Amino acid sequence: MRITALTTTGIVAAAATALISAPAQAGQPAGGYSGEVIARNGVAARYTPSKYGARIDTYQRGRVLNMTCKVPGTRVDGNKWWYLVFDGLGDLWVSARYVRNIGAAPPRCGPTTRTFPASAKRALNQRQGPHVRDVRVDRFASGANFEVRCYVGDEGSRWLLTTTGRWVRGLYVTYPGDLDFCAIY
Repeated sequence: MRITALTTTGIVAAAATALISAPAQAGQPAGGYSGEVIARNGVAARYTPSKYGARIDTYQRGRVLNMTCKVPGTRVDGNKWWYLVFDGLGDLWVSARYVRNIGAAPPRCGPTTRTFPASAKRALNQRQGPHVRDVRVDRFASGANFEVRCYVGDEGSRWLLTTTGRWVRGLYVTYPGDLDFCAIY
């Protein structure tokens, strides 16, 4: 059987159409993860993965969220995970305590193999979440060297996630300019 360019083009077009129109696996939106809000009064969508982060919105009970990844943050009823949710308001964080995964849980945010060197400009608190009101877990001495994965917040209020799962305030850290936002890679 001889295959011509026209036949090959038709086969490729049919395969592409099938891929585009194929439904996502049950419980997962195309290209991401999903979860249902289970909190009676909804879950706060915050600017950072901390219960002290600015509240941007509230997702009501029963709403299905499209999530991309997770990071450790402020513990909520013993659960340290926070999910990154993207909607029309941008990248927001919700406590995993109030979300029931539909299918697999999202993977960790940030590069999985790449880390970045950092050093403390002064004595530096290591916190459970990315906010000054979050629990202090430990401290780095002035000049201490450590590794970071990614950041949340903007330039003026940037927090860095260390490889130990703790947060440090970017203002007091020397780190490379190409550090990535905590999202999935």
